[in-house]
Amino acid sequence: MKILILYSGGLDSKIMELYAKINHPNDEIKKVWFDIGQEYSEKEMKCLDSDVDIRKIDYLKDFKCVGKEGNPCGNIMIPGRNAVLALLGASIYLPDEIWLGALCGETHKEATDKNYEFLEKFNTFVNYVLSPYTKKEIKLRFPLADAGFGKLDSVKWALENGLTKEELLLTSSCLSGEKGNCGVCIVCVRRWGIFTQLGIEEKYNKDLFEYKESLNYLREVLLNDYYDNYRKEEIIPALRKYFDTNDNIKICMYLEKLIKKGKC
Repeated sequence: MKILILYSGGLDSKIMELYAKINHPNDEIKKVWFDIGQEYSEKEMKCLDSDVDIRKIDYLKDFKCVGKEGNPCGNIMIPGRNAVLALLGASIYLPDEIWLGALCGETHKEATDKNYEFLEKFNTFVNYVLSPYTKKEIKLRFPLADAGFGKLDSVKWALENGLTKEELLLTSSCLSGEKGNCGVCIVCVRRWGIFTQLGIEEKYNKDLFEYKESLNYLREVLLNDYYDNYRKEEIIPALRKYFDTNDNIKICMYLEKLIKKGKC
């Protein structure tokens, strides 16, 4: 079997690679990274291993990320990106399986290019389109979500199965174009929450407790039912450790005070 991993240089793709090697030791594993021209692309490229295929998609270079209605995450979305990348991967490589780094807690109904309804519709579409070129069925999968992993669970599994803390720190997930990890984008804050719980010390350019952007996100996760337990488990235990209390009301009060004096 030929497995194509849609690689990003981030935590999820690094863990998917390990998952493939452990669970499919006799299969061919290919990794492809699509340079979509976003401001963080250069950082991602530097995190790639030498065996990752690199392909450019210039039409996304000047795209400004947007938000989804009702989603408090902010302007971090590229509409349909996963569908575009999966279709390109299927068309170029004609693999048996394409692996996308979706996790439990991310496959909700609003994630229209990252949920199981999308998966079913995409697989029907791509196999129809490519049927003249291959007799095999191509299957897009979410292996980490299929295994029941949220992001915290996946990192724990990776550490238990041979990935080192140093290797995790070499991945890049930051949405900012600046060098290093900005510390205040949503993905940096999620990494902070997970790494804090697991005793992994990562350097950030900014202190997330000084900036309204990251503080507002922490408060949203603490209070907003929009986020399910997978996301809350990434953040809330780390907040309790940071503020040295299990009282969520106290933590909310501390965050409110910090937000009032926080930087833009």
